[in-house]
Amino acid sequence: MTLHDDSSPNDARIKEASDAVAVYGSMLTSFVVGQLVGIGVDLAVAVPTVAVPAACSIALEALVGARVVVMRTGRRQTWRDLVRVSSIYEATFVLVSLPLAVWTVAASHAAHVVSWWTAGRLALAVLALVASIPVRGGLMLAFSPRRS
Repeated sequence: MTLHDDSSPNDARIKEASDAVAVYGSMLTSFVVGQLVGIGVDLAVAVPTVAVPAACSIALEALVGARVVVMRTGRRQTWRDLVRVSSIYEATFVLVSLPLAVWTVAASHAAHVVSWWTAGRLALAVLALVASIPVRGGLMLAFSPRRS
């Protein structure tokens, strides 16, 4: 995120850290709300799938993230800037989720969980995570206010 000019390098670093916490914190909150909305939609249409909660999450993360980025930086960002924000968010999200994934496998019937995660399913999950980065960036650009 490009920041306003501040009076000292320390002020700029504090502002940048504050902006990051605001943007990524709001996107994470949107992830949870998007999951709940998506689960509600799944229950309403009685066709449970992972795709609906995932799509709701990505859309809400993009909407909220785009608005917070503009509020914090004071200007509309480029698609490249927003893809960078999306990439950092996705990488952080994956890193934070790894311990939970490992614990889930270890605490459950590991053979059942491990057998469910075939190479094809794992490849599809990784592809979905990677594909969500530019999609979220594009949605963030679409959802960004035209004027800041």
